[in-house]
Amino acid sequence: MLKVLATAALLAVSSFAQAALVFDWSPVTTAGTVTNDGWTNERPGQRFAESVTLGTTAFVNGMDIYSGDQLGALGDAVVVTIWNNGSGAPGSVAAQFFTTVSAVDLDGAYSGEHRLHADFSGFNMMGGVAYWVGMAGDNILLTQTSLFGVAGGDGAIYVLNGADTNPGFFASVGDMAFRLSANPNNSVPEPSSIALLGLALAGMGLSLRKKA
Repeated sequence: MLKVLATAALLAVSSFAQAALVFDWSPVTTAGTVTNDGWTNERPGQRFAESVTLGTTAFVNGMDIYSGDQLGALGDAVVVTIWNNGSGAPGSVAAQFFTTVSAVDLDGAYSGEHRLHADFSGFNMMGGVAYWVGMAGDNILLTQTSLFGVAGGDGAIYVLNGADTNPGFFASVGDMAFRLSANPNNSVPEPSSIALLGLALAGMGLSLRKKA
C-alpha cells in the first residue's frame, strides 16, 4: 500500500511540473500558409518579434519557433526576449534569456520546416497584458517561418535590427510561427500533491527501515 501511495505521490508531483502549451501559432495548428522561410533570424542582426496576450497569467518557460530543415540544431545558442508593449510595438525589454536549443522535431511543422524548442528559467506573463516575444540565434544563423491566414493575426511581423530596443519596422510578410509553453500552477504544487509527497517520503522511509 505504501509503495502504491509513493508512486501516486511521485506521479502527482511530477505532473504539475510538466510544461503545457499556453499559446500556439504553429503552422499545423493555425493552418496558416507558409509564405517564406528565408527570413534571417540572428541576434544581434535581423530578428523578429510578435505580439501576444495570454488569457490567463502563466509562468512561461519554453518557446518554439519554426525554421528551415537546413538550419538549427540541438545545442545551438539562442536568445529568447520578452518585450513590454510600447504603443503597439516592442517597448522596453521585460526579460531576456540566453539558452540553447533543447529539441528539434517536426511537432506542429509543415514539410520542409522543423520546430526549434528552447527552455529558459521563466517569466510570469500576466493575463490580459500585451507583450512581444521572439527567439533568435545567438550568433547562430536561423531562419524564421511566417504565416498568412492566422486567426487573430495581422499578417505582419516586427523586424528588429541591432540593439534589443532599436526601433524596427513592420514587414507585411505574415505572422510569426511560434509557440509558448509554461509550467502549470507556476511550478507550485497543490496542497494535495504536497500531502501525497509526504506520504511517499514516509512510505519510502518505512521501506528502508524494514530492509535494514
